[in-house]
Amino acid sequence: MRPVLNPLMVAIAAITLVQSAGCGLQRGARTDVPPTIREQVPPTAFHRVDPIQTPATQTTAPPASPTGDPATETPLPPPVRTVFATPGPPSNATGSTAEGYIVSTREGRVVIDTMIGQINGEPIYAEQFLAPLDSFLRAEAERLRGTGEGWQRGWIDTAAQTIQRQLRDMVRDELILADFFRSVGPDQEQGVLAFVDNIRSTLVSQNLGSEELANRRLLEDEGIDISEKVEQLSEAGLVRAQLERSVFNKVDVSYAEVVDFYNENPELFDPPALATLRVLQVTTDPVRNQEIAQAIARGDDFADLAAIHSAWKPDEDNLQFVELDDDGFQATQFWGRPELQELTASLTEGDIGGPVELGRSSWWIHLEELDLGEPIELFQAQVQIERNLREQKLRAAEDAYIDRLLARANVGDLDRIIRTLLEYSVNKYLSGPRVRRSG
Repeated sequence: MRPVLNPLMVAIAAITLVQSAGCGLQRGARTDVPPTIREQVPPTAFHRVDPIQTPATQTTAPPASPTGDPATETPLPPPVRTVFATPGPPSNATGSTAEGYIVSTREGRVVIDTMIGQINGEPIYAEQFLAPLDSFLRAEAERLRGTGEGWQRGWIDTAAQTIQRQLRDMVRDELILADFFRSVGPDQEQGVLAFVDNIRSTLVSQNLGSEELANRRLLEDEGIDISEKVEQLSEAGLVRAQLERSVFNKVDVSYAEVVDFYNENPELFDPPALATLRVLQVTTDPVRNQEIAQAIARGDDFADLAAIHSAWKPDEDNLQFVELDDDGFQATQFWGRPELQELTASLTEGDIGGPVELGRSSWWIHLEELDLGEPIELFQAQVQIERNLREQKLRAAEDAYIDRLLARANVGDLDRIIRTLLEYSVNKYLSGPRVRRSG
């Protein structure tokens, strides 16, 4: 989960949903905004410690607890920096309790989180980032744990892909939101505040008009409170709105492009005729042959029978695809063996033929589908062509837009961030919890 977004900025950005003015304000650049809706630990309540101290870089120890007991912590490997939060309830309910990375005091738990990078000046904290992935990563570790030696490697591969995908989406959304915020003016704030308030009101109205009930249900179902849900929905709306304004509304597909695509891809619109055969080949055994013949007579699914018994292309679902001859089905050469050729040529779509005895094998053939490859006219295909071309253009335009944002953004080394998150995840999910107590 990303660090808490200033709700006024969220509100400002949503103006694009209620009026057509352009928007964009870099987060963190404004100083004239009110406090966030949700109470947060003030920056002065944090104390950062470099994991490896030297005489030249030694920092002051973390602040002692109100009782005088110092809060202690086992440093994580560099380049991680650790952040100590003051005692009290965690700033969110989705993972910043830093399970497995907790220092206890007489006053309660002190939450420890790890800053592993930043995007446009916004810090990324390990526990907040991993919170939405926590259930999946834990379940995947439990699932793989019993699969035998080397299961950790499989988990690490899955975790790396998941983290990379999550970070990519996070960077994308942060950059789009920052671009959105850059052009928002003060005169647009009221309309946006109304939009955000409507999101909260809708959540409350869906829970019998009770914000307390809405909050409780969200915590139970999603592990987040109502303010965080409002933030999620607002940000999602803002990203969509900004993409509409800066990318989607500028993409167009002309009729000439549709015609060109149709003419340049005849194989898509004038496909060859194709026969789909499913083959059941078994070593001849009178008892088994009789069982198979009885199952076919009963109407048992031939695909299931082939999956159970057939030795023919088991890795390809026992299927054989044959392009038909220009002179039609009967003239097509399906097999080199005349017995199988004669059997197949005698079938009509849906028929099952066999058994044919060849050496030690018995064969049944199902003509599963006969696609005559009728051409598709332009007027029949143009809507789908236009849709496909638009999707291609949208992806290309969005990629180019993100590349422009990246070129002017302050984004940390993403490969290093991924490596640090993966190392942190291995320590958390595979090495067991680490708990230190003070006093």
